[in-house]
Amino acid sequence: RDFAYYLLAPTLTYQVAYPRSSRVRKIWLLRRAAELLVYCSLMLFIIEQYIYPTMDNAIAPLDRREWVWMAERVLKLSVPWLYVWLCSFYCLFHLWANIVAELLMFGDREFYKGWWNATTIIDYWRWWNMPVHKWMLRTLYFPVLNKTRSKVTAILVVFLTSAVFHELLVAVPVKMLKGWAFVGMLIQAPLIYVTSKVNALFRNDQLGNVLFWCSFCFLGQPVALLLYYKS
Repeated sequence: RDFAYYLLAPTLTYQVAYPRSSRVRKIWLLRRAAELLVYCSLMLFIIEQYIYPTMDNAIAPLDRREWVWMAERVLKLSVPWLYVWLCSFYCLFHLWANIVAELLMFGDREFYKGWWNATTIIDYWRWWNMPVHKWMLRTLYFPVLNKTRSKVTAILVVFLTSAVFHELLVAVPVKMLKGWAFVGMLIQAPLIYVTSKVNALFRNDQLGNVLFWCSFCFLGQPVALLLYYKS
């Protein structure tokens, strides 16, 4: 019975008992369900009207290796894809996870923290997906740290495991094993060092936040999207 509840609950960390809420708020639940419908419709609209046409127009410059036009297509794709990504985050972590938690009267609603204010890449990965973060800490990070006494080794093991799962999450639905998601996740490890050093060098945390948004949201994701679309 406890394990069956764990399989349905919006968490990856198994416990015999979880914090529970006292009741199901029906009006609140209906509002979240309506929001979910609206945001899913908005994502579909942006994908059909802006993302598909932009990716179709990017195929020819990719084939001809026209770097200026390729850069223009990446920048043109970055804004609509950023909206889709933000909407999908909101739908999954704020709406869907809370809807499931409300139905199950699951009391732990910390599904994310303020990742948009992250000043280093490591802050983003700590805050944007709290269920996975807690599972990684408990299952991989602390056991490896206890064995090796090395934070660098523990972080590398966590990112290597995450890279494998990210590649599977992309490869299985699209039936294509290209490794772009795997490489993209592994690149995050050196970016942790870069953003930390930038903050320390200029003594300004905002530079790390700008670097995070530019490297991850405005460049990394559109490039990965085009690579998979081209494949």
